[in-house]
Amino acid sequence: MRRLGRRARPPDLHMPSFAFRSFSAILIASAIGLAFASRCRAATIVPDVTSVGQTSYTVDGITFQASGGTFTYASKCPGCMPGLGISGDPVGDEIDPHEMMTIILAEPRVITGLVIGYLYPAGTFGSTIDAVDEGVVIQTTDGSTITFVATGPTTASLTGSGSWSSIQAAQNGSGGAWRITTPFGGVFVSSLQVRPLINTSDCDPAISSAKVTTACSDFTLNEIDLSDVAEPNSALLVGTGAFALGLHACAFVLFYRRSRSSEFRSQRPSVAAAS
Repeated sequence: MRRLGRRARPPDLHMPSFAFRSFSAILIASAIGLAFASRCRAATIVPDVTSVGQTSYTVDGITFQASGGTFTYASKCPGCMPGLGISGDPVGDEIDPHEMMTIILAEPRVITGLVIGYLYPAGTFGSTIDAVDEGVVIQTTDGSTITFVATGPTTASLTGSGSWSSIQAAQNGSGGAWRITTPFGGVFVSSLQVRPLINTSDCDPAISSAKVTTACSDFTLNEIDLSDVAEPNSALLVGTGAFALGLHACAFVLFYRRSRSSEFRSQRPSVAAAS
């Protein structure tokens, strides 16, 4: 009779579960850190009455410059959001076709949102006053441009990156306020120009010197939202988190199997066979 020993233990090809858990924990922490970093040091700049009568106005490291007049700041109807405009014709407290606002940032930052006010669709105050859908053109120093046009009391069109929402309806007695979110795709910006859309040749400063026209756009700038950190890709955050959770689950399964296998081997009796 011959006694057979235990079968040789197969080589352990599994990575230690500790490494799996550590790596997945790092990935999860990184994803969470990116999510919070995207909102780090956010700021909302709301112009105020100290800008009135000036051609250059600085607040919190942001300089606003007026071309074609001096700054005005007012609410034009009860309950309506006040906004920053420029004096001159045809509407002395809005930014008109022959006027422009330049915004200069002390250091490059991300424009996460802009609020435009008193931007109305055609016919809001009668065909002789507003003959066109009013629009605004916003351009950065690198040439990135978006165009936003009010097409109805709560409807609009946006050409370029970003999204929009209605804050106050664009109708008689209301503020015609719109929020444009992430207008340049979350990239860093050092300066930008804000001017009315040229609806007709009468609105083009290069063609017409007349300032009074009913077929042109005008508006105010009510608010600008800034961040010091670029927005991360949402799909990247979701993918990183899912991958990390998958690794964590894999590590748990491997650890469980190894534990069960070790327990089974320790309890298995010796095997003997007759020759």
